[in-house]
Amino acid sequence: MSSERLGHPPPIVQALLLADHIHLDTATGKRYILGTYNRISAAKFPHAIPRMSLLLALTSGHGSTILRLRVVDMDEEHGSLLESAHPANMPNPLDIYYFPLSFSVVFPAPGVYRIQIFADQDLLREFCLHVTPRAENGLPPGKS
Repeated sequence: MSSERLGHPPPIVQALLLADHIHLDTATGKRYILGTYNRISAAKFPHAIPRMSLLLALTSGHGSTILRLRVVDMDEEHGSLLESAHPANMPNPLDIYYFPLSFSVVFPAPGVYRIQIFADQDLLREFCLHVTPRAENGLPPGKS
């Protein structure tokens, strides 16, 4: 059921970052985001990424929801490459809540992929990840 039908709009995305690693300093509660990116180059396809990290910051949440992470190619020709569900609780709509999500995915071919975040059935945000073939010299095409 959509959160809007319960009388509340969906949460608002304050930040959505893809990174190599999200580190939580337990002494301070701060998060350190290491190695952000929006492009990947691969020597061959299919190309497996064993660990990707995503930091999601949400506000205006009203209680419990299920966050869903989905990865699809731009035209959804390959279907869903990843779907995962993560329970989230946001008791105070004035606070910002941070959700670090880790996942692995296999990209079947070069192209543009969409990383989507839903709260229950509501699409909150998506961004594009460019996956390109690596040139002989180890650099993406066009770079020398």
